[in-house]
Amino acid sequence: MPGADIESDHIPLRADIILRLSRPNEKTVRKTLEPKVLKDEERRSLYEEHLYEELESIRSINDTNEHWLKLKEAFTETNEIFLTNTGRRKRNK
Repeated sequence: MPGADIESDHIPLRADIILRLSRPNEKTVRKTLEPKVLKDEERRSLYEEHLYEELESIRSINDTNEHWLKLKEAFTETNEIFLTNTGRRKRNK
């Protein structure tokens, strides 16, 4: 390969690589959101009140990046409190 007709002092390399991928040992349980929970009026009003309180505390922040992070955190935290389903569903086969 050296001696090709190009104006460079680099020499290309070639290698054979054996790569073995393994699966992670621990299985993580993914939390699922259940928006159907909000059909209940009482639950919905609690959700809205909590989210409103979280958003009110963010109003005074002037930095755009910090405002975005707090906004994201408010929605994530509220959703985890009210919409997460910790149980697993059985699949119908």
